[in-house]
Amino acid sequence: MKKLLSLALAVIMILSLCACGGSGNEKPTEPETPSLELGYGKVNITPPYSVGLGGSGNDKTRRSTGLISYVYATCLALRQNDEVYLIYTIDTLSVNDELADLCRDKIIEVFAEEFPEIKLEPEHIYLMATHGHSCPTPYWPDENEGKYRQDFFKWIPQAGRAALMALAPATMEVAQFDLEGMCRD
Repeated sequence: MKKLLSLALAVIMILSLCACGGSGNEKPTEPETPSLELGYGKVNITPPYSVGLGGSGNDKTRRSTGLISYVYATCLALRQNDEVYLIYTIDTLSVNDELADLCRDKIIEVFAEEFPEIKLEPEHIYLMATHGHSCPTPYWPDENEGKYRQDFFKWIPQAGRAALMALAPATMEVAQFDLEGMCRD
């Protein structure tokens, strides 16, 4: 379900970035060099230590006691001409405004050092949570969660880095055809 949601959101973003139009009656033109590039990155953000789990309100006694499955941060990078967009899906309960701003700041800081040619704007970084009630939470500032919060801010840019390094040209075409028996009015 998480992958389907991520894929659906990625397709929506791609379609919103691509201005596709025309009636299909125009003469075909020579294909241009693709100006859209896509890349995907995935990083394991499972803490190797016990942490508080989201989804239990203010109950900070609900802690991880073992590993059932890994949690990840995934990123879809889109580059169109000189603009770069990053769409993150993070296995955590939620991403509030404060956490999103801190993540964006850290991503921009890391990318400024590693990819100085890319001018990444904060409004081009989208972050969403998979809303897992059994996922670690980076919100609680006590000892172990403080460590997870620090690790969290190290791991999140890694997914974006992997996505940027995987950028490859992407093309989209629109096909138009008549279906027999369909009314064109």
